[in-house]
Amino acid sequence: MKYIFQVRGVPLPNVEPYVSFFDRSGQRRAKPVVFKNADVQAWQASVVLQVRTQRPNGFKILDCPLKATWNFRLPMSQRVERAAKRGYPECHVVKPDTDNLAKPVKDALEGLIYTNDSRICNEIIVKSYAFDGDVGVTITIESEDAK
Repeated sequence: MKYIFQVRGVPLPNVEPYVSFFDRSGQRRAKPVVFKNADVQAWQASVVLQVRTQRPNGFKILDCPLKATWNFRLPMSQRVERAAKRGYPECHVVKPDTDNLAKPVKDALEGLIYTNDSRICNEIIVKSYAFDGDVGVTITIESEDAK
């Protein structure tokens, strides 16, 4: 089975969470507190909301080998827009890295589309500029079940 989801919004890369023995108010904690980037968490929440509304009725969370394609369309700077008019390629060859773009989306889909992102055994990640202004990611998930 093949599922395709369109998520609008500026894709944000994974950033390393940091650990502290102090909470946001400055109080010392006995156990460490893990902080994640709030912008990345907002992007993940947006992915969950948009994908949830696109799931077919009766969708069952996938727990089998999967193939995933992540097609990221990133915003262009003015410099890139000028270069594009001169015929430069569409490839996005600067940071963020493809694996850092995919990780927050993969994590957001756990428990929503598949049981765990470890089920993904075949993966393609593409990043390009959104020349038409349609910034976001197209997610394709296919089951790789034995026939």
